[in-house]
Amino acid sequence: MTVVITSADWTALRNALSSPERLHISGDVYERAWGDATTWTGQPQAVVVAASSADVINAIRFARQHDLAVVPRGAGTGLSGGAVPSERSLVVDLSDLQNISIDPTHRRAVCGAGAITHDIQRAAAAAGLAYPPDPASHTESTIGGNVAENAGGLACTRFGVTSDYVLGIRGVTADGSLLETGCYVGDRGFNFTDVIVGSEGTLAAITEVSLRLIPTTPSGTTVLISFPTAAAAGQAVAAIKRQGDNPTVLEFVDRDAAAISSSLGNVDMPATTGGLLLIETNASQAGQIERIHEVAVSHAAEWIRIASDPAEVSQLWAVRRELSRAIKTTCATYLSEDVALPLSRFAEAVDVVAAMPKIPPVRVVSFGHAGDGNLHAVFLADNTEAQTLLEMERLVEQLLRETIRLGGTLSGEHGIGIAKRQYLSWEFDTTTLQAMRSVKSTFDPDDRLNPDKIFL
Repeated sequence: MTVVITSADWTALRNALSSPERLHISGDVYERAWGDATTWTGQPQAVVVAASSADVINAIRFARQHDLAVVPRGAGTGLSGGAVPSERSLVVDLSDLQNISIDPTHRRAVCGAGAITHDIQRAAAAAGLAYPPDPASHTESTIGGNVAENAGGLACTRFGVTSDYVLGIRGVTADGSLLETGCYVGDRGFNFTDVIVGSEGTLAAITEVSLRLIPTTPSGTTVLISFPTAAAAGQAVAAIKRQGDNPTVLEFVDRDAAAISSSLGNVDMPATTGGLLLIETNASQAGQIERIHEVAVSHAAEWIRIASDPAEVSQLWAVRRELSRAIKTTCATYLSEDVALPLSRFAEAVDVVAAMPKIPPVRVVSFGHAGDGNLHAVFLADNTEAQTLLEMERLVEQLLRETIRLGGTLSGEHGIGIAKRQYLSWEFDTTTLQAMRSVKSTFDPDDRLNPDKIFL
């Protein structure tokens, strides 16, 4: 039986929050919470923009009392539908939890879930330290969202992904209790930190994280290499890593994606370019530029450009970071997928995408964190007709099937969310899926936290 929520109930929730203005049942704040960076949307019952852990606790307890699902939300930059409101849900917006505290002695940052990734990086840099995870959306994505999805980023090939830096988590469970893991409890008992990282808001609403920081490292040299085919670029990635070189950044961009980014000031490409590698060398590995040059030549590189001017270097990396946004402006609708492959099979996956349509109504472009085997394929449609959308789905399924065949995984960093839940059984056997569901049930027996994400 559906519990009816009265105006008196909403008034009670307003009074329980740190400020009545924290509750939204209409208006701009309410409507902004209907979706994320995908095309999926949902209409919640209300939105609570939390100012503290107490607000989160009170919101979740209200949801439990009134039989509402709870959808944790950060900046809404996710690409798997993870923050899209479920049916009959209360969105708990964590983006105002923006505190950042740097502890230089212990090389640690304590951050509210709503802290912007780039703000954390700048605060760490001011203390002579670094927070390496560097998603392309770092100027707008929140650390809580990064942790929920286990985000990677441009520097992951050398420094790893978000999970490599999370020391502990504070969050609120489905019954409105405070949960602390890792360094917050002295790392005793089970390692619940690693369970919650990447759980996409289905186990707890993250309110605060403690992050490991490292000493700053000198910047390397930026190198842009053009190859005649996308597969040749992919093969060069494996060769660079195979010889023991580990660049700070090793990014792949196919010709069609690069052509879209050219409107943002990218360098001119030879007409025969099939794929590009954009690299920042590892300054601690001597002779890396020379060895990368040898690999490039042996894989038929058309030209190699070393960027020495700081303005040029900044422009090249800005173009890569803005690539996703630029692509979206060229179509009526899109699906963004992020698979990950063993490096030995990366070129084959690149070839699969290269063989997909490049002309309307459905086009496919690709790029990604090649050094980590992470390939982003974006499926673009020039209209939203039913037949066009079906063709997009067919191509997505083709990519995901090929990814599994090549020994890869369905998602490198975007998560499963709504986007890939129907394909989870392609990668995991029944026993593994049941174990995952058991963990979910232990944390959330009533299936209240993000209930329609990850699992069907």
